[in-house]
Amino acid sequence: MSPRPTCGKRGFTLVELLVVIAIIGILVALLLPAIQAAREAARRSSCTNNLKQAGLALHNYHDTHRRFPYRMGGTAGGCNNTSNWSRVSGWVSMLPYLEQGPLYSEISTSQTYGANTYAAFGPHPWDGNYTPWNQRIPALLCPSDPGNVPRANSVNYCFCVGDTSQGINGATSPRGVFGYYSAIDMAAITDGTSNTLAFSERAICLDAASIKGGRANNIAVNPNPSICFLQVTGSTYNTTVGCIAGLRWNDGNVGFVAVNTVLPPNTPTCQTGAWDGDDGVYPPTSYHPGGVLGTLADGSTRFISDSVDSGNLAAPAPTGVGGASPYGVWGALGSRMGGEASQVP
Repeated sequence: MSPRPTCGKRGFTLVELLVVIAIIGILVALLLPAIQAAREAARRSSCTNNLKQAGLALHNYHDTHRRFPYRMGGTAGGCNNTSNWSRVSGWVSMLPYLEQGPLYSEISTSQTYGANTYAAFGPHPWDGNYTPWNQRIPALLCPSDPGNVPRANSVNYCFCVGDTSQGINGATSPRGVFGYYSAIDMAAITDGTSNTLAFSERAICLDAASIKGGRANNIAVNPNPSICFLQVTGSTYNTTVGCIAGLRWNDGNVGFVAVNTVLPPNTPTCQTGAWDGDDGVYPPTSYHPGGVLGTLADGSTRFISDSVDSGNLAAPAPTGVGGASPYGVWGALGSRMGGEASQVP
């Protein structure tokens, strides 16, 4: 007689293993989007907090100086170690209010690094030998943006210059809150601080051909800003491009630290030339799905949808400080004394 089989554990068959693997794969596929969404929600919350802190810093600055900082200005002089060529950004002025007092103290006094001695408030913003210009400021960076990792002196948060694409870099009387040596007080925002955009986001340039961070050069966006859409195929530019967005927090030129409210969020950027201070359309861009974050002049932060009403994008750029914007609710948020009371939807 054959011996009776003994009891023991039976292994999985190949079919059973394949079924288990398939079930695990389905569960991962179902859970991964939820995990990614949760991570983005956390990053967006952190970005919101950064912009709220920027709004608080803006008001603390106003309380101290009785005006808002300029977008660009500084010490006049030649392009050398004795001046910053009137080109540093407003973030330099706001450093003490962003918990960067030691860095501001370093910048505001004469310093020597290696063989170079610099006057107070430093040299031109692209001098790589000047140590303060190379400092990373986490409060000015969005955690959702992959571009904030490679460079130490990147910036995501930009000053709103208004609802025009014309004469914006050197505007001393801007349609928006911030301009060149333009330091307005709160009373100059007659549309109301809760109806006027102060800061928003721009994606840091990693790829000049990408809408997020790149730009199209030599495009005559005035009198018809919508021509910028023709410079894009899919999600990339089909023309000559440039790559400077967000690459220097200390540089006040519009190409580095400015947004305007002409084209809606996350649409193409177009400059009339190839220099980093040329006129053009500089819409906010971000890696948050569906829109961008913005801080209003009252210090509050809002999420602004890509589909925000932007009026007639074929209309020429408005001129002068006052007057209603042709670019709908979006344009009205950029103008500080347009006579509109439009709020973020």
